[in-house]
Amino acid sequence: MAIFGKSDPLPALLKRLRSPGPFVAGELAELCDRVFADPDLDLVSNVWLLTHGKRPVREAAMSCVAASTQQHRVIEKVLKTLSRVEPEIRRDLAKMIARVAPDKIMAQLPALVHHKNQARRETALDLIMASASLSGFFGYLKALLKDEVVAIRMRCVRVLSRETENPTVCMILRSLIDEENDLVRASVIEALAKRPDPDMIEPFFERLPMETAETRNLIMNALRRLVHERPSQIEAKLLPILGDENTEMRDIAVKMLRDMPNPTQTLRLFIQSSQGLVSWVQQRSIEAIRQVSDDLTASLIELLGDPETEVQVGAMAIAKGMTDRRLIAPLVAIVRSDHDWWIRSTAVDLLSSFSDDSVTAVLVQHLDDGDLKYSAVAALGAVGTPLSLEHLLSCLGNPCPATRRAALEALSKCATPQVDDALRYVALEDPDHSVSNKASAILELRNALDDTTRAEINANHTVTLDPSLIELEMVNDGLNGGP
Repeated sequence: MAIFGKSDPLPALLKRLRSPGPFVAGELAELCDRVFADPDLDLVSNVWLLTHGKRPVREAAMSCVAASTQQHRVIEKVLKTLSRVEPEIRRDLAKMIARVAPDKIMAQLPALVHHKNQARRETALDLIMASASLSGFFGYLKALLKDEVVAIRMRCVRVLSRETENPTVCMILRSLIDEENDLVRASVIEALAKRPDPDMIEPFFERLPMETAETRNLIMNALRRLVHERPSQIEAKLLPILGDENTEMRDIAVKMLRDMPNPTQTLRLFIQSSQGLVSWVQQRSIEAIRQVSDDLTASLIELLGDPETEVQVGAMAIAKGMTDRRLIAPLVAIVRSDHDWWIRSTAVDLLSSFSDDSVTAVLVQHLDDGDLKYSAVAALGAVGTPLSLEHLLSCLGNPCPATRRAALEALSKCATPQVDDALRYVALEDPDHSVSNKASAILELRNALDDTTRAEINANHTVTLDPSLIELEMVNDGLNGGP
């Protein structure tokens, strides 16, 4: 049933439509149908329909404008009142103008962009945003990017971010990478990160330490998309950050290192370039890389077999503490190589992280190696398997006092009844005072000596060495005159 009779005149319908309501169900739709179908409707006189508080009314009015013979006059009138309407309505009207009369926009901009009234400047932005292309508007956008109102500058950035593939847009956004306002700068970085350009690699890296965590993530994601396009350029910037004093920066560098297209090559470059770093920076860089060492195992295995010795040494520094069994074979190869003793000794030290009988077998083979025997003994203690303990206890019978002391040092970290019994025997029976006294000192530290045994030990030895001297002899056999 119709709400209005067919004889209701247009002015009555318009009056009801202009009223604040409320409208009963279906009333608004019927009003729109009747009003906008009436051939006598004068849109120029009733331009208020385009700014009506109800969206259905506005949309119906805008549809009429597109087909109206009065279109030119209506648009002129709308443009005069555009800055005085609500922002949501203004944006809808701007879209209509851009659709039916785009040529009208450019003529309005000079006065709007430079107007002292903020709403006028925002109107200029609405018109630009509604346009199909930003071409021709860059000069006005540059002016608005200098606006004192932060919200306007941020909206400008959002407008520009629509066309980041445009070289002019990229140039404008790049000029804002050091914008003082944090919100505006973050918006600029977000826009540039959507379609990262290789030319932004250096500016992005420069901004990293100064940005918030959220903005850093935007930059990181952009740089990740560029690693395949410019890996060497990113490597050059990435590697120094591994030693940065800022923990968050090091974490970022490590995550990016994992994303490099050729992590082996990147690690190799790091090892070579880190040779000139001061030791504490180098160590800090290595510790950072160890955070993702499990993801780099394949690369480390390859580098442990690198033809350059310094690369092998660097790979071992990074691999320290790792327990991936795939590392055993390349480390054993280094132990059995003709490298300098300290390089082979480093490999032995790394092997001590593996509680594996195959590692024990390799270590036992080098107990008589003049270069590696002390390292091998210490490693047997660290391996900590029943088999390694058995071989370690057998070292207590080695003819070399220094080897026996090394075995005692390794056994000092292994407190079992079997080991304590062996230490008591050495404390009582070993002919070398430095060895027997070391065994006694270990037992004392463990509270594993009863008064009777202590008295017997003291009776057997007329000389008691200072404990600190015992430790000194451990690292310098020349003090004991022994081989």
